[in-house]
Amino acid sequence: MLASFLQSLLLVTFLVSGVAKLFGLEDFMKTFEQLEIQTPLVRLLAPMVMLLEIIAAILLIMPQTQMYAYMIVIFLLACFSWSVYRAYTRQLKVACNCFGNLQQETFGWNTLVRIALPLKFHSKFGM
Repeated sequence: MLASFLQSLLLVTFLVSGVAKLFGLEDFMKTFEQLEIQTPLVRLLAPMVMLLEIIAAILLIMPQTQMYAYMIVIFLLACFSWSVYRAYTRQLKVACNCFGNLQQETFGWNTLVRIALPLKFHSKFGM
């Protein structure tokens, strides 16, 4: 029962995040620019992250596709971790845009917690 709840929470989180980025794509692209990623890559990566979040949420719905969803989620969490690492090591102040324009903040400890919690639940409950 708890695993189903956490899976639903993950689904809603990635769906809301992806859709919010869809409506705030320009601001999300600025996050990549603040990470000092070259503009041609920004135009590719920002929409890709948004699409992968939405695809992962959709794949979480059916048991037959959940393994693919988890693979996408782990990939995205690794990318998010790299982003925080890059910002920290280069001492960059980066607007998170983790949930599009729904929440205005910069990378920090709260970002790390948001990355670590899904990984913790995934390993503990075998989702």
